Amino acid sequence: MAETLTAATGRKFTAAVRKAKVFENDAVQPDSAFEPAYAKGAFELFGQVEDGRMAYIGSVIDDTKKLLGREPLLLRDWAKLHANELLEIAGS
Repeated sequence: MAETLTAATGRKFTAAVRKAKVFENDAVQPDSAFEPAYAKGAFELFGQVEDGRMAYIGSVIDDTKKLLGREPLLLRDWAKLHANELLEIAGS
């Protein structure tokens, strides 16, 4: 994902891979932007991905056409469409 955003914007994006417990600790801090109930669900999801109960979440299948009746919008194309917004959010 970071490579795709970098290619679309020309600005270096890097991935910050974090363990579920680190995310949980950051999300419960008083100055966190995370809504508590939403964050609680995310903690459970991330923990299950890490411990393998939801390992299938990394599977790639193409159901977009079947579900929406159109070809998918790939991340690289979405990033190109929204490059200026991404740069604004990134502080450039």
